[in-house]
Amino acid sequence: PQEKGCYHRLATWKEAVSKKHDDDLPSHVAAMRFILRSNPASAQRFGAYFLLDKRAKADATTKQINAMLLDGYAHPNEPEFEGRKQWPAHGLDGSDAARLYKSLKCFYNKSQEYTQARRDAYLEGLKAKWPEREVWWWNMPGLAFQRKAGTQPVESDED
Repeated sequence: PQEKGCYHRLATWKEAVSKKHDDDLPSHVAAMRFILRSNPASAQRFGAYFLLDKRAKADATTKQINAMLLDGYAHPNEPEFEGRKQWPAHGLDGSDAARLYKSLKCFYNKSQEYTQARRDAYLEGLKAKWPEREVWWWNMPGLAFQRKAGTQPVESDED
């Protein structure tokens, strides 16, 4: 029971810390590592539980979604096109399918919160294979608003 209580407290703390969107680790994570320094096993468990390389995981997810988009998997709202495949259902919580489904859903609904580099990585190569899909993706509600506001570079047709 005590271990379970500690696990739930740590999980709640991790959830609160994870909601921060800074690239740097919050200062209280460093403080927690300092507190755990006397017990190497606990420090290692803490590191494995919380201090995962988020950027590497995000890059891997981005590459998987990009590969699926290039393979023909489509968002449910995307118009019909030749070679369209249905995006896999989200599946069980914690599964790869659920993670990819949630990432695609967040990218579609909250694309303005993604960096320009991340958006480019999601849609990389789509223009060469399916130009009409690439136009559809760049005209999503959040990205279309940014383009009108001038934060998204507009490509010229002077080629």
